[in-house]
Amino acid sequence: MAGPAELTPPGMWRCVAHGLTAAHEHYIAMEWLEGETLRDRLARLARGALSITDALALALAAAEASAAAHQRGIVLR
Repeated sequence: MAGPAELTPPGMWRCVAHGLTAAHEHYIAMEWLEGETLRDRLARLARGALSITDALALALAAAEASAAAHQRGIVLR
């Protein structure tokens, strides 16, 4: 089974480290991504909503990234 470090499709974060803490809890450290949060983007918009085109583009990108993970046997939560 592939690990998170092998996921590199557009829209997917890159894993920089993973393992177990001293308390035996799993962790994944992801790359730092610069940019705007969805909350910030919505706050900038006059009515606080995305256009249907932008909303569909974001949903499609998220679905494609999730599908790439699932094809590699990784479950996103």
